[in-house]
Amino acid sequence: MVDFRPQSGHKMLIVERLVRNVARDGIRLVGEVPRGHGELVDQVRRALTSVVLNTSEGLNRQAGDRRNLLGVARGSASEAAAGLGLMAALGLVDGAPVAELEGKLDQVRAMLDRLAQR
Repeated sequence: MVDFRPQSGHKMLIVERLVRNVARDGIRLVGEVPRGHGELVDQVRRALTSVVLNTSEGLNRQAGDRRNLLGVARGSASEAAAGLGLMAALGLVDGAPVAELEGKLDQVRAMLDRLAQR
C-alpha cells in the first residue's frame, strides 16, 4: 500500500493531497484489470504518477517553469481520465469508481489552471 501522508512539518496544498489520493485510488483500481491489457494499465499508471510529480514540482517553481509543469500535470490528468474511461467502456473496471475519479480529475484540472495563473 502506498502512503502519501506528508512528512512532518510539510504543509500540503489541497491540490497536492487531492492528486495523491486520486493517484493512489486510480493505481489501485487499474491493478484489477485482467491480464492482456498491460500497455493500457502502464499508460494510466504513468499518467497518474505524472500528475503527482509535475504538480509537486510545479508548485515549487516560479513563472514559466511553474506554468509549464502545471500544464503538463493538467495534460496528464486528462490522459489519466481518458484511460480510466476507456477501461470502463471496455468493461475492464467498474464504471462507478471511474466516474468518481473522473470527477476528481476534473477538479484537479480546474485547480491547476488557477494555480498556473499565479
